[in-house]
Amino acid sequence: MKKMIVVVLFLGVIGATSSWASETVAEGTPAEPSKWSKAGGEIGEAAHAVGDATADSSKKAWQATKEGSEDTWDATKEGSKEAWEATKEGSTEAWDKTKSKSKELWEKGKAKVHDATESDTTTE
Repeated sequence: MKKMIVVVLFLGVIGATSSWASETVAEGTPAEPSKWSKAGGEIGEAAHAVGDATADSSKKAWQATKEGSEDTWDATKEGSKEAWEATKEGSTEAWDKTKSKSKELWEKGKAKVHDATESDTTTE
């Protein structure tokens, strides 16, 4: 993009210089435009066309980037939602297994404590 701007400015300077040079040389000649003047006008037109094309390309590139970003964001949101659901589901299952195993161990421990204390009371 910077190169395009430099080229446009360079062409504009050349066009202005050639226009100025043709005026100083052609002061004593009839009103017919010189070749340098015509070339300067063509360069000016080309510079404007390059500027317009650059602006148009920039707008198109921005629009494509914006659309691509929206699509990517939507896909990311969907993927994140699916990952969250899977994590939530896995966490729930793990928690349920942990609670079940903890309850099982608690019951075994409670039974052993009960057995240990019960045998003490029966011996007395």
